[in-house]
Amino acid sequence: MSENIQQDEFLEISDNENQTIENDAFRDCYRLRNLTLPEQLGSLGTYAFYRLDSLRGTLSFPKGLSTVPEYSFYSNYVDTLI
Repeated sequence: MSENIQQDEFLEISDNENQTIENDAFRDCYRLRNLTLPEQLGSLGTYAFYRLDSLRGTLSFPKGLSTVPEYSFYSNYVDTLI
């Protein structure tokens, strides 16, 4: 993961990017406060968004996302998953 992503507070992953977010892709992005997942997202890797300590509030999952592996969103403060 690049240093720039670790320092970002907002992340929007566009629909024209990969339909898979790999294991550990955004792990330890401590400053990330807002996350928008693409509608085309089909799968998430384990620990993909692990330890995003600043991520809070509501997170919407795209309709095409079939499974969310254990620990994908472990150790953050999202209180509502849609």
